[in-house]
Amino acid sequence: MNILFLGLGSIGQRHLINAKKIFKKAKFYAFRKKNSNLIIKNVKVKKKIKFIKILQIRNLQIIKRSKEN
Repeated sequence: MNILFLGLGSIGQRHLINAKKIFKKAKFYAFRKKNSNLIIKNVKVKKKIKFIKILQIRNLQIIKRSKEN
């Protein structure tokens, strides 16, 4: 299963964390316009570059191409 997140703000990150617990074998993707590296942890926001295994997508054409394949 492939799951795409549109943005990874605080709400998107919370949904991602919950989805990773529920859909353990899914591949996760994030469409992001900003390259922010803020990560939430226990209600506090912490600055980190590394995040849970997720592929960032900057161009919607990539999604269209992968859908065709």
